[in-house]
Amino acid sequence: MTTAYHPWGRVDADGTVYVRTADGERVIGSWQAGSPEEAIAFFARKYEALETEVVIDGTVEIGPGVTIAPWVTIGLRAGNYQGATIERNVSIGTGAKIIGPVRIGDGWGATGVVVVNP
Repeated sequence: MTTAYHPWGRVDADGTVYVRTADGERVIGSWQAGSPEEAIAFFARKYEALETEVVIDGTVEIGPGVTIAPWVTIGLRAGNYQGATIERNVSIGTGAKIIGPVRIGDGWGATGVVVVNP
């Protein structure tokens, strides 16, 4: 088996899945259901679908373990270029709008429009 590459990451011959970040690569999982090429095709479809369903604009900090459902917008408030800080293990529900420099703390959830700290 070989390693398969894609702009968002790669899958090694042993099935280890990596995503590229600004700080380098990070292991995000394992693929055992086929070849690395099949894994790349699977994850590429997932990431491409996510691109059409989630908008993240501005300087936003998102911690590990965050779940973002479809049709979510995380953006800036007019005149302020600092976006939200979403800490670890936060769940952001379908259709949520998080606008401006708000902080969503560890383990919280967001399901509506958030414009002030919860």
